[in-house]
Amino acid sequence: MLMYDGSNVLWDEYPKTLSFQQIQNPLSVIREFFSGTWPKENLKNIKEWRYYVVNFKHYKNEHGASVLLFTSEEIMSLLEACYLLSLVYSDRTIRHKRQLTDKEVETAKIEWTYFPKNLSKEEFKNPYKVLEKAFKQIGLATFRDY
Repeated sequence: MLMYDGSNVLWDEYPKTLSFQQIQNPLSVIREFFSGTWPKENLKNIKEWRYYVVNFKHYKNEHGASVLLFTSEEIMSLLEACYLLSLVYSDRTIRHKRQLTDKEVETAKIEWTYFPKNLSKEEFKNPYKVLEKAFKQIGLATFRDY
């Protein structure tokens, strides 16, 4: 008798929450995720969601658990979009596209309302490097399992 050994099959890595249009344009998912709420609010929602996922506590809110379910769905969509972008970046022809210059990075720091402070200058110049690191050891299916 064969038993499941925990290995993922190819279709496990396929996005399950994205529409066909979102699969074709994963940046639209990222744009949508960050356009609705400030990054600090997104981080707070993600931390709250994570807290209730890993602890044996009940979520109590006047709107019910639908807030956490919505956050969970948003996180999965964001994760899947990031995974697709990491696959695009793994293509050698994409890897050699132009990166931002130091001047462009400095201009963004001044002009943007929110500038990500947790990325190195090299990661900001080429954010695909962050995605490559994120999915280097753990695939999409394993992230979903976690």
